[in-house]
Amino acid sequence: VVEPFLLLLLLYMMASSSSRFISTVAVLALIAVAIFGGGGGVVSANEGVDVSTPVSASEWACLKKTLNINRAIIRCFMEVGRIDSACSGSVSAAHTAGIATVDIYIFPCTKCTSPNATEQVRLTVEHMKSANLKFGTLWFDIEAPGSAWGSDKSKNIAFFDAMLKEGKALGVSIGVYSSASQWVPIFGSDYNGGASVQLWYPNWDDAQNFSDFHSFGGWTKPVMKQYASPKDAVCNVGIDKNWYP
Repeated sequence: VVEPFLLLLLLYMMASSSSRFISTVAVLALIAVAIFGGGGGVVSANEGVDVSTPVSASEWACLKKTLNINRAIIRCFMEVGRIDSACSGSVSAAHTAGIATVDIYIFPCTKCTSPNATEQVRLTVEHMKSANLKFGTLWFDIEAPGSAWGSDKSKNIAFFDAMLKEGKALGVSIGVYSSASQWVPIFGSDYNGGASVQLWYPNWDDAQNFSDFHSFGGWTKPVMKQYASPKDAVCNVGIDKNWYP
């Protein structure tokens, strides 16, 4: 980068005043490339991974270095109706490794009566507080119609509404992970009850953009995309890859 920079600087000094503006723009553009686009400059990528297995601090550090991630999304409540025992350790390890944003997610147990929808959210938040661990967003993983969710849409809506109400009452940042192919069979095409919170959606097209997104559930714009699910582990960890602008 240095040699082209010096050449542009020389041309700038030799240029007439009428052409110096263009030269100035070129110099500033090259400086930006040198600072932000070089190997040791400021990182501008917004990459993250989500996990559902235990991850140590050294593994997080490896993921951070290998994939240049700045976000971790960790399962904290499982579909079997209890807190994931690996959650607090993985969250703490992510903080130790210097991951900038550490989120958690709930895969709800819709067939559970104890804990019910409200209690599942409360237990998850209380689990973080009891471990003195901070998190960014609490995501609700809404998928698997016909298995994780029953066929009664009105009951499904009531369950989700209870989760959302409790999350808001607890004052935490809430988001939904889902897609049209999952959301609509669970709640129906007319239900927009989650549109007031953030949307994170999956489409494993390996594209780091939202050009593939089509509105559903009242959402017109997502905040994050799960764009790949590598077959092989990375740093000994099974991950999904996520991108956000």
